[in-house]
Amino acid sequence: MTDEVPELKLQNSRSHCWGAAVLWVKVLFVLPLGLFMVALMGSLKTGIQHAIEGATWDSHGMVAIVDAPVRAYLETHRTELPVTAETLCTTSLAVGAGLLAISFVTCTFGARLTWVGWGACSVAVVWAATTGPARGIACAVTGRAWGIASIFALRGVGTRRG
Repeated sequence: MTDEVPELKLQNSRSHCWGAAVLWVKVLFVLPLGLFMVALMGSLKTGIQHAIEGATWDSHGMVAIVDAPVRAYLETHRTELPVTAETLCTTSLAVGAGLLAISFVTCTFGARLTWVGWGACSVAVVWAATTGPARGIACAVTGRAWGIASIFALRGVGTRRG
């Protein structure tokens, strides 16, 4: 019976560890961490600002890495369809944006599964339409952009509810 009491106390101390800490211990850890985060955010802001200023976000810059191969692929493979490549591209973008929004709002399995399929197809289209040594880079940029958007679309996946 005496063995159960220390185990219970140890379990309690683990579950309330930070709440039971003395105020000066919290300040000792939180203040330097906060100052470090402020400095880090300042340097990140500067780096991101330089990256954005250096990139062009029109049809000739970063967007073109994904957009140009998709448009070229759709133009090449739409020959027997009664729609233009522009309509196919706009529809694809609208479906992607809709899936992102639906996945974020509803968190349903079907929307998330379709989002994953849409992203995989986008990377596959970029792979098929890009030639030469730029193929890997174009797929990496496409995959990273899709991955960043997936943070929002797949939020909560893998978290345990209990």
